[in-house]
Parts: sequence; structure tokens; C-alpha cells
Amino acid sequence: NAIEIPYGQTRSYGEVARMVGRPKAARAVGSAMAATPFPLVVPCHRVIAAGSSRARYAEHEFLLGMERRMLRETMEKPYILFDLDGTITDPKEGITKSVQYALEDFGIQEPDLEKLTCFIGPPLVQSFQEYYGFDEAEAQRAVQRYRQRFAEVGIFENGVYEGVHEMLSELKDAGKTLCLATSKPGVFAKKILEHYHLAPYFTVVVGSELDGRRSDKAEVIEEVLHRLAITESREKAVMVGDRRHDILGAKRCGLTS
Repeated sequence: NAIEIPYGQTRSYGEVARMVGRPKAARAVGSAMAATPFPLVVPCHRVIAAGSSRARYAEHEFLLGMERRMLRETMEKPYILFDLDGTITDPKEGITKSVQYALEDFGIQEPDLEKLTCFIGPPLVQSFQEYYGFDEAEAQRAVQRYRQRFAEVGIFENGVYEGVHEMLSELKDAGKTLCLATSKPGVFAKKILEHYHLAPYFTVVVGSELDGRRSDKAEVIEEVLHRLAITESREKAVMVGDRRHDILGAKRCGLTS
């Protein structure tokens, strides 16, 4: 439940205990936070002792300060670029089942869809080569097979994350210019935005091309900046994503993320 605590905010041990339906388990929460081997993946620094005896360690203060500073800096930027898959919507079912369908064409049976979640986000050609050792021609063939199923069924085996509509509405009301920067083909991205009533929030929507052009995230981001006529003042924009290639793409384009 620590993962559910908003970025830059804190909750006491007792509050977390109540969140999990065990109001008398505050001490157990404290012990769990101290024992976790993944203190950054599970944001333990957001869970602190209550009252005047709050245990504030230096690393807690550093991480919370960094989160709050990044939030403040992000809200000061007029242009916000969002990734789509895994950031705005949860496309897990549609993508993994379509990858599964494509692999079957190569005689590869993969019943565990969890193993295919690595395909969410990065360009498909790159993922088929990286995770299954396909050469360029095989990867292109796999992508075509993938799209046969995705275009008909998988595209709407999807869902908007809770709170996204409210977040985008508030950002829009605050005067932010919202853009979509996705490695998914633009034709699919636009259909998803329209289907889930997200299209009105976005001023610019950029994706890859069906022929494979502009699949690299940096290329997508550069096209968004071009359409916004942003050349030098890149400190005005921020990239929001959920995968490594979102962050690296932003860095290559001179954007914070």
C-alpha cells in the first residue's frame, strides 16, 4: 500500500495500517517498512512515524524533497508530453495477447502473458529482436501478425487508469498544453484517445508510422516539439512516461522527465 501514496506526500504507520484494514497494526507497518529489500521500488520514505516523534531520516528527507521539487518544477512547465501505454492507459491484455498471437506464427507457445509485459511501451520490432532473437525480417513479420489481431480486437482490450481523466482536466484548466508522444502507431493512438474520450485534452498527438518510421522515442518527442514550434526553450517542456525509453528519449531531446 505504500505504492498508493501519492508522489511527494507522506502517510503515518497508523494511516497505512488503516488503508489495509488493520488499524491496530501500525507497529507491524513500521517493521515491514524497515525490512523491505526494495526501499525505492516500495516508496518507504513516504511512510513515517506519526506525531511529534516522527522518525525523519536523512534519506527520507532527501527523497521527499526531490519528489516535491520535481512536482513543483513540472507544474511550472507549460508543455507536458505524455506517453500512452502504461502511463495514460493500461493496455496489458491487448498487447500481450496480440504478441502471443504473433509468436504462435513462429511456432512459439507462450501461455504466460506476464512474460510478455516487456512489450508494453518500446517499439515492437526492437522488442521481438531483443526478447526472442528475431532478425529484422522476422521481427517485421511478427509485427504484421501482431497488428492483425491488435487492429481488430486488442486495441480496445485496454482501459484508462483511475484518476487520469481528472488529472488531465485539472492540468488543462491550469493552462497546460498537453501532448501525446507514443511509440504506438499514431493511427491506433488516436482511435484509443477518441474511444476513451481523452482526445479533447491533447493539443498535439504524435505516434510512429505503420511502416516503421518514427518509432524511436526521441524521434517522436522531436516531432511533438516541432509541431509546438519549440526549438531552443526546451526547459518549458517535460516528458512523462513509465519506461526506460521514455526517459532516455527525453534526455536525448534535452527535456526533463
